[in-house]
Amino acid sequence: MAKSDSGVGRKLLLKSEREKCWHARDAYWACLESGRESGTGKANKCSKELAEFHNACPRQWIDHFVRKREYDLFKEKIEKGEASDKDIKSHMTFSIPKEARSGPA
Repeated sequence: MAKSDSGVGRKLLLKSEREKCWHARDAYWACLESGRESGTGKANKCSKELAEFHNACPRQWIDHFVRKREYDLFKEKIEKGEASDKDIKSHMTFSIPKEARSGPA
C-alpha cells in the first residue's frame, strides 16, 4: 500500500502501484487512439479504461498525464503542419477535459 509522506496527505506509491498506474494510463491512451484512428474518437467507448486509470492513479498524476498527452498531440499537429489558428488558440487556454478530470460517469 501507499505510504504517507510526512503527514502532508501525499502518497508515495510503491513500484508495483506505479506500474499499475502506468499500465492503466497506457490502456486508456491506446483505447483513445483506436477511437481516433477509426474516426469515432469518443471517450465514452473507453469508460472501462478510464475508470481503471482513475482507480490506479493519484489525481495529480492523472492531471499531469492528460496535460502531457494533449501537449504531445498538439506538438505532433504543429510538426505535421496540421494545426490551425483555432488549434493554437485553444491550446493556449487548455484545460483538462471534463471526462478525464472527473472520471467515468
